[in-house]
Amino acid sequence: MKTHTHVVGAADAFLEELAAGGASPKTVEARRLGLIRFLRHCDQEGVHRVRDITLSFLEAYRGTLCRTDLADATVEQYLRGPRLLLDQLAERGVIFENPARHLAIRRQVGRLPRVPSEAQVRRLLAQPSTHTPLGRRDRALMELLYSTGARVSEAVGVNVDDLDLDAGTVRLFGKGRRERLCPVGAACARALRLYLCDARARLLKGEDSAALWIGIRGGPLKIQNIEVRMRTYSRAAGIKPAIAPHGLRRAMATHMLHHGADPITLQTILGHASLQHLSQYLRLTIGDIRRMHRRSRLGE
Repeated sequence: MKTHTHVVGAADAFLEELAAGGASPKTVEARRLGLIRFLRHCDQEGVHRVRDITLSFLEAYRGTLCRTDLADATVEQYLRGPRLLLDQLAERGVIFENPARHLAIRRQVGRLPRVPSEAQVRRLLAQPSTHTPLGRRDRALMELLYSTGARVSEAVGVNVDDLDLDAGTVRLFGKGRRERLCPVGAACARALRLYLCDARARLLKGEDSAALWIGIRGGPLKIQNIEVRMRTYSRAAGIKPAIAPHGLRRAMATHMLHHGADPITLQTILGHASLQHLSQYLRLTIGDIRRMHRRSRLGE
């Protein structure tokens, strides 16, 4: 990144380097939106040089964000772009120190995410009809989401060549295009073989595609279509609220921990950079343990 001393130039260079470094388009867009809002505030306050961004200026900016009735998590998300930009400028000597280092992060202990039970997941997976190409596809896709804990963006990006059903693995590309191999369970492998037997070819309608998941028009399946189909299956199974694709990822992680999975191994399967990302699943598991402990009336 060039050593821009003006805020706008520094922000533009930061985003260009972020994209060139392999960050996902979603991450780049989130940082861009955060920086656009920050640059607007800088312009309104007459701050145009990065060295003029102080801790008091950042605190005032946070106050401005809070007065717009944004949730605390959203405020912190808007602040993340400026934090990272200033951190990089400090590392490269453009500014002496990142003032955002002294800006306390407000961490809210939120409500634990709802996790589908194993019975609910079984009901959901049983909904697609295996007598139709779409049903076979949907069953195989949901089995893959649950078996591997893949993010929906990872699952939808799988190509046929990424599967090795004889070895029982699938290659996934996560955030930053990081590659990992995930094990595929027996039920998932059966559903995938059934889908690949003839359903995928029928959906392709004679077209050629490397993508594993094919939409009704013969092209690669879109994430939005997956979300809609899963809501429909959830309603048919009487599951409220509906299970979203990410709900199957949460379910997989929580159920594996319930059954004694090693957190380090689970971290690798899920593609998390650190165990910190497993905290929500561990909190859920510990909550269940506490309830079981209370029911056992130990110490009474």
